[in-house]
Amino acid sequence: MIGALRESLEVAEGAGIGPERVVVDPGVGFGPLSLDPVITGGEPVRGDLRHGDEAYPWYSWDSILITGIQRIRRELGLPVLVGISRKSFLERLMRRPAPPEDRLFASVGAEAIAVLMGADAVRTHNVRETRDAVRVGEALRLCLGRDPLECSQELRGLVQGASVGAPH
Repeated sequence: MIGALRESLEVAEGAGIGPERVVVDPGVGFGPLSLDPVITGGEPVRGDLRHGDEAYPWYSWDSILITGIQRIRRELGLPVLVGISRKSFLERLMRRPAPPEDRLFASVGAEAIAVLMGADAVRTHNVRETRDAVRVGEALRLCLGRDPLECSQELRGLVQGASVGAPH
């Protein structure tokens, strides 16, 4: 995954696009497809094994991309954008049939997790719902690996002046 992203960055650099103009999209839903003509006749592999072998079915690859965002940011040193909204891997993880328009809660949950994992930007169909989830993900990310008192102080600073209701 990191190697393929590095190759794309080299192509961009070769075209005169500097890293300050790049945001990395690891391609949730569009991961590495086998293009070996001996195996596929030149066509991308589809179905459960479109990402190469039985160890990494497509829905697991997309999950690995999301949980690997911190590593992508660390190794490439660039901001990361993800597009998760309504993706078919969500239906698999929901473990029930769900057309794209019925994947709102799964989309928003996965988007918040992506932000918690380090995503800098989210491309979505559900802007209002995602905005709220992203704000929660950003707030929780402040606490990752932090001392509880530091976390509390950071969260206080974050919500200072925000118009929020009383605790329930």
